[in-house]
This record gives sequence, structure tokens and C-alpha cells, in this order.
Amino acid sequence: MSLEEEEEEEEAEEEKNDKSEDPEKISEGLQVLHAFTKSHIFPDPNKNDHVSILLYSFFYAIQYVIFCYKVENVMPDKINLSKDSHDEICQKAYIANCLFYYNKFQDLIDTIADNLYNKLLAMMKQRVQNQDHPFVYFFEQLPKYKELHSRRIKSDPVAPRTKTNDIIKTYNAVTFEEFNPENRVHKTWHCMIINPLPSDFDDEELDGIEGGEENALIQEVSKMNGERIIPETFSIVVDADWDKIIRTVHVLLHFNEYMQTYVVSSISEKDFEHIKPIEKWETVWLYLVGEQFAHLPIEKFSRTKKTIPEIVSRMAELRDILKESMDLVKI
Repeated sequence: MSLEEEEEEEEAEEEKNDKSEDPEKISEGLQVLHAFTKSHIFPDPNKNDHVSILLYSFFYAIQYVIFCYKVENVMPDKINLSKDSHDEICQKAYIANCLFYYNKFQDLIDTIADNLYNKLLAMMKQRVQNQDHPFVYFFEQLPKYKELHSRRIKSDPVAPRTKTNDIIKTYNAVTFEEFNPENRVHKTWHCMIINPLPSDFDDEELDGIEGGEENALIQEVSKMNGERIIPETFSIVVDADWDKIIRTVHVLLHFNEYMQTYVVSSISEKDFEHIKPIEKWETVWLYLVGEQFAHLPIEKFSRTKKTIPEIVSRMAELRDILKESMDLVKI
């Protein structure tokens, strides 16, 4: 059969299907869809409230991320009002809503992250008047590297850990003050550490043990042989305020990774196996966040870790970072 004949046959089949659609069933499906939307999807936020729009989009975006992990990226078909059952219509409508806000959230977070990063970088360069300043250099690496750690300096960082006469002095990268163990403010400083990973240079790479012990060994050997150039871990020391700002900016720049690792990793393998066969997303969501939060908006999620599901507290943590980022954008 020629391509032209195949297209004609497909068009004829579509025309046949269109004629077989039941107007009454379509009308009934629309009523079901309308009722479901009103009862299961929160009303749109105020279009002038940018924080609410961001959090609203995040709330449905994170559900879409979890859904994709649950079904292993096998998306449902489009809604067919004349053929789908009421449950199928509602399920597909809800996931379509989550997908819409996932895409919207990606656009919003990219814009916010870029604006904030560029604004702060410009402020830094203007302040230090030195393009080789270690603080500027460190900040310029944030978009490239996904793994960032922060450790509070509780003890004297200049004290040698082994017997030696060599003492390496520690300086604040923002103020260039030398660390003074007698200064209580200095003990609130943080050491910020970037750990470059193979996946920072190749999206297809699995980092170290993530790809299994053999993968970790191969990566380490190839690094030792000079076959792959992965920079060594590097760090700076900053005060508590800048520590918070840098961590917030880094989360925003890599928010998609944070959503997919930080939140999804809070779901145990046992829980994943439990929700996999469940078709109704409403039931899945109830199981994951519990009755206390299943019908609440993201603004009312709690960060209390001991008494609530971990996934709830982690979503609340990211929610608060998003709120803080909107305040930083106003700088």
C-alpha cells in the first residue's frame, strides 16, 4: 500500500470514528470533567500575585514528576469524551493539568533563576572590581556544577589535624577577614564546597556509585589516567547570610534536579512498589502525603519532620526556598 493510500485510509477511519461519537456521552463527559475540576483542582491563583502563581505551579509540577517516576514515563492517552469512562476522564484531566503546570513552572523558575543569578553576579563584580576575585569565580561556577555542600565552621579551621608547623590560614572570601577562633561571629561562617561530577560534563553519565560499583571504579581509573578531566573539589568560606543566598541561588539554577532527586528520593522503594499498580492518582497522592495533607494546597504543607511524611516536609522546604527567592529578586 502506498503512503498516499495509507493516509486516505487513516482519514476515512477518523471520519468514521467522528460519526460514531455519541453527542449525549460527550455532553455527559464534559459535565463530569467540569464537576471534577471544581472539586479536585484548586482555583487559579490571583494573576497579580506572582508568589502564589509560582507555588501553585510548583504544587502540580512536583506531582507530575512523581507520576512520571511511578509510570516510568508512560503517559496516558488523550481524553476521549465519547469512549473513556468517568474515572479515565478524571484521571487524564488531572495529569494533563499537572503537565501544563510542570511546563509553566519550568519557564517561571528558569526566568527567576537567571534574573537573580545575573543580578547578584553583576553586584559582586561591581563591588570587588576584580574579575579574578575568588568569590566571583566561585559564584560563576554555580550554574555548571550540581553538587554543592555547606558546612558550618564550629571549630578553628586553621588548626592542624596532624603534627606540623605549617598552618594554613582561612579567610572569608567576601570580606577577606582572617578567621579568628576567639571571634564568636567567625564561628558562624560556612565553608561552601563544590564537588564536580561526571554528569556535569555529560548528561548521559551516571555519577560514581549511582551507576554501580563497577561504574564508580571505571570513572576513578579513567580520572587517574587522565582520560577524563573532572576538576577536584573546591571551596570558599563565607558568612551565614551569603551562605544562605548562594544555596538558594544554586537550588534555583538546578531546581529540576532538586525536584527529581530530593523529593522523589523521599519515597522508599517499598512505597514505590505499593503505588505502582494503583491507577487512580488521587489514591496515590493520599497514600504518599497522608490524610492530613491530601486535600491541602502547598502553602499549608508543614516542615515538621518527625510527625509527618518526609515527602511533605521536603516539598515544604522547596516551597520556602521558592518564597525566599522571590524576596531576593527584589534586591
